[in-house]
Amino acid sequence: MRKKCSEEELLFRSEIAKRIKKVRLENDLSRYDFANALGVHINTIFHIEKNLGYPSIKLLAKIQKIFNVGFNEICLGGEQNGEIDSQEASEV
Repeated sequence: MRKKCSEEELLFRSEIAKRIKKVRLENDLSRYDFANALGVHINTIFHIEKNLGYPSIKLLAKIQKIFNVGFNEICLGGEQNGEIDSQEASEV
């Protein structure tokens, strides 16, 4: 049985979904091209953007590495404290 998410967690997930979609659109990519660049199925991107699924840490690291977007920019809206560096992202 799935655990119910709190309102705060749902909002957090929704914001991440919006930020990931923003990265895709800023790079002028279709969902298909974005998925291919990340090595995932297009349905993965669709589910994330529609807030039906949640990206893994590994996928977030790939987005950071390929699109030069900070981990915290995606997860926290641009806060810099605790940002993982590109060395850590390249190890994923």
